Amino acid sequence: MAEHKNASIMIFHDELCQVFNGLMTALSLQRAGAEVTVFFGSRGINAVHKD
Repeated sequence: MAEHKNASIMIFHDELCQVFNGLMTALSLQRAGAEVTVFFGSRGINAVHKD
């Protein structure tokens, strides 16, 4: 039976370079076979949700 891996990534910054690093880490983990959940903190969500 194969082991199922889970990973959670928290993104707290609203700077795009920090968000990019978190998303690239999530993508690398997903490609390695992990189920990845990405959470955005109160400032991190500002990077993807702009008025």
